[in-house]
Amino acid sequence: MATNSTAPSRNDNRKDKNMRGMVSVFTIISVIAAVVGIIMVLVNLNHFSDRNLGLMLGIGFIVGSIFVYSIGKWAGSIQSRREEDDGGGGF
Repeated sequence: MATNSTAPSRNDNRKDKNMRGMVSVFTIISVIAAVVGIIMVLVNLNHFSDRNLGLMLGIGFIVGSIFVYSIGKWAGSIQSRREEDDGGGGF
């Protein structure tokens, strides 16, 4: 006897947990990069010039952290939309 169930399967839950895990990893990496960048900028602020390698690297870490955070959020959003389109979203 076959039943038509709309409840998410274990595989759907596993994909959701994996995606949340990936978004969390990207968020943690971006926060670490931002903290490193802020520390580098504060330490090397005494000589404010484009020739100050530590200052430029610090600014690069801060900007890079924004990109890493954005990529993680975009990937999570794309995956959740894909699951909604496939009917695995649950609603």
